[in-house]
Order: sequence, then C-alpha cells, then structure tokens
Amino acid sequence: MKVFADILRWIAKHWAISTAILLVIAVGVTTLICWNTFGKEKPDYVPVYVTVTGLGEGRDMEKRELIVDSEASVAEIFSLDYPEIYEDFRQPLVANNTFRSFMGVMANSSKQFYVKIDGMHENALSQAYVNEGCIIEIDYR
Repeated sequence: MKVFADILRWIAKHWAISTAILLVIAVGVTTLICWNTFGKEKPDYVPVYVTVTGLGEGRDMEKRELIVDSEASVAEIFSLDYPEIYEDFRQPLVANNTFRSFMGVMANSSKQFYVKIDGMHENALSQAYVNEGCIIEIDYR
C-alpha cells in the first residue's frame, strides 16, 4: 500500500511528465488498434471456374465456380489454404508441382492429371496463377 501511495505522490509532483507519458501511450495504443483494423490490405477475391474430365463415376464437372484470391496459384487453391475447397475436392494432393491425387483418384504410371488455365497447359502448379474468370481444366488421362 505504501508503494502505491509513493507512486501517486510522484505522479502528482511530476504531473507534466505523467501527462506526456500517458498521451504517448494513448496515441500509440490507438495507432496500433487502427492500423490492425483498417491498415491491412484486403485480398481481392475473384471467381474461377473448374472443369474436371476423365475421372468418371460422376466425378467429372463443368465450370464449377470457386471464389479465390486473385493472386492464388492452382497449388494454393487445392490446398489447406482454402479448407472448404480442399474438403469439397476430397483432399487433393499436389506434390512436385503436379496432382498426385484429385477427387479420390490417384495418379499412376499409366494415367496422370493435366492442368490447363484458359487453354494453356501448366506444368508447375505452384506457379500457375489464376485471374478473374479463368477456366481451370483438369484432365485425367
């Protein structure tokens, strides 16, 4: 209790310094709160369309719309970065820049997954970036 009283006496005696310190702390806290709330860049989300062929058994689809970040790669879209997409497509596996598994179908020595973005064949899925309205074609052959 005596320590608390001594602190209050020091603050009362040095009121100008105490006020300045309080203002600096208040401005700093307010700046941090506003920066974290309003200062961050919000990612642009865009629609992309996925067409899957060659899987059979009702797994093929045509132009299914997905909403993703405008700077996402195909590898990111079908990873845990987008948990809903990851679960909807039955936990696809991308390794060595290719699909090893997609919609529950595993690639093997005779059949593989081929990916096109707007008709252009993509070899490296981690560098295959999407843009607004693009069509991602995944063909299993």
